[in-house]
Parts: sequence; C-alpha cells; structure tokens
Amino acid sequence: MRAWGVFCTLWNLPLALWGMGEEEVTKAQARKAEWQLLAFCVWLHTDGYASSTCINYVGAVKDWHQSATRMPAAYWGLALYRMPTLFRAIKRRNPAKIRDKRPWEFEYSLAVVKGWRVGGQWNFGEGAAGHLRMVTWTVICVAFEQLMRLAELVTTKPPSVSMRRPLKWVDVEYEDAAGNTLGYDRVGRPVGAPVRAKMREPPSKTRPGGGWLILPFPEGWQEGESATAAGPMVWHMQRTAPVPREHAKEVPLFGMKAWSSSHPRVVQISQHKFVSVMHQLCNGASPVIRYKDGGNLGLHCFRVGGANRLIDIGASAPQVMAAGRWMGDCWILYARRQRAVLDELTCRMSAVGKASLKRRR
Repeated sequence: MRAWGVFCTLWNLPLALWGMGEEEVTKAQARKAEWQLLAFCVWLHTDGYASSTCINYVGAVKDWHQSATRMPAAYWGLALYRMPTLFRAIKRRNPAKIRDKRPWEFEYSLAVVKGWRVGGQWNFGEGAAGHLRMVTWTVICVAFEQLMRLAELVTTKPPSVSMRRPLKWVDVEYEDAAGNTLGYDRVGRPVGAPVRAKMREPPSKTRPGGGWLILPFPEGWQEGESATAAGPMVWHMQRTAPVPREHAKEVPLFGMKAWSSSHPRVVQISQHKFVSVMHQLCNGASPVIRYKDGGNLGLHCFRVGGANRLIDIGASAPQVMAAGRWMGDCWILYARRQRAVLDELTCRMSAVGKASLKRRR
C-alpha cells in the first residue's frame, strides 16, 4: 500500500479505483481502474521488482479496495481480463529466481575478524567509512547470533513489517551480573561491567508484538577482542559513536552515519549500502571470502547460517525453534547446507562404510 500511495501521488491518480460502494460501477470506470492497475504493475516491474512481487502487490491493492468499498468487482459482474495476460508477460520476461539459500558460515566471521586485525585487535578504520564498516559488522553479528532476517535490521526496498518500529538507541539495555540495569555517561556511552544486553525484537509477520532478545557477553570478554559476539559489538559501537540519551528515542540503532550535534539527522542503514560494505569486509577477510556467482547471499543468509551453526554445536530441534522464534516446523527449510556440502557428506558416508567393512573382516 505504501508503493500504491507513491504511484498514485506520482501520477496524480485517485487511491480508490471506483466509488465507495454507493453507486453502480460503469464499464468505463472498470476499464479506467484496470488501466490504473496495469500501469501500477508495469511501474513496479520497470523499477526492478520481481514478477512475483508485482503480482502480490496488485493483489494487495485489490484486496484493500474490496475491504474499503465493501463491494468486490465480481459483485458488479466485472472481470479484469488483461491483468492475467500482463502477469504472464512479466513472468516470461523476468522469471522467478531459484536461489539456493546459502548460509553465512561462522568461518566467514572468523575470516573477517582475522583480515581486519591491526596490532593484535580488529580495526575497521576511522572516519565515515570506518563507522559504516563497524555498523555493518555489528548488524552481521546480531543477525547471525540471533537468527534474524536482514530486513529486521536494515531498510529494504520492499517495505517490511519491522519498518513500523525500527530499532533505536533506546531499545538496548545492559545488565550486570546482579541483574542491575547499567547506565550511561553524560555523552551517551554505556558504563559498567555488562554480562548481557537486552535488545527489543523488531515486529514481524509472525510476531507483530515483538519481544526482547538476550545478547550474552562471553565469559572474561574484553572490548576489542570479542568481535564475533553480538553483545560486545553493540557495546563497542555505542561507546565508539555515542548518542546523548535525550536523542536515544530518535536515532536509529544502526545508522548510516554517526550522530553529531551539527548533523543530528540520521537514517537507518539501507540494504544497498549494507551489501556494498559487507562486500568490502569480505574482500578484506583472511582468507578472502568468495561465494558462488559473485555473492549469492540473500536477505536470510544470516538466519540460515545461525540455524545451521546451532545444529553444528549440538542444539536440539526445540532449541533451534526457540532461538529463531519459529512457531512451526518451517525452520527445517533453513537447516540445510548447500549442495556441494551434501555431496561431500555423501562421499564421507561411503568412505566410512568401506572402512567399517574392512574392520569387520
């Protein structure tokens, strides 16, 4: 509906396709409404949206209009014959992408930290570029450790449910070993000896109310060393680029730039910028991270990788479901490796079988 509003405003068109159910719809009105939907679909398609997304958005507009007018098109005996023809055309032009849900592996995280280590400690550089790399890396750590969708932490092109309440600086709290909430100094840096962080969970389709995520700190952690743990990374980010507490409700937790009194306006990091900086981090990793087809990692790669990592270290099915906040068994689709890994496992199974047979003989 956000895209529909932008489209109608851009071309000075009415939001409603026809009246509010009080008068009979004429054929001329129906043709005009169909042309408007056709133009909306083409506008989405030329803007880079996938064919499936275009079709879903048109369907959402029709559903909204039906609920608003309380009169579906079928009530008036109207049929939008040209819409299916357009759908078939854009499907042929831009077929659905069959993407292997490749996980972000924990080895990738270790390689990034190793490659960006300077003087015994990891360092992503200074200035605006260094800040963006630090924010991007913190997003990666949070998404991987908490099995989160990238759309819950960055601004994506297709609007997500989490954009209703994006994370702000006020949405993070720290606790010490006694369970006491730690405070901040006068410039906004957290102070104390934290053992865990609490971060508000952004709303999602399955959990519109959200909740709280627990980010534990490793035992004996030291700032500048625990670079793969989400809690210490958020702590380091808030201490490196602090935001005064009076602005904590306004500034995004993962901003595109550091807050300053001269430039207090900060927006949430975008998907395009995140992916660009993530590639910088991967190119500076040791060894350099190369993935299939020049970077075939989707918006859920950290959620997929986190689920597989839990299974690797021995987590049970209920524990994986609880960690990923899954209410059903759809998590099984994430708990899979890429085809090459499965081929290797098959070879290893055969080898083990032959070795066992020799031992028996």
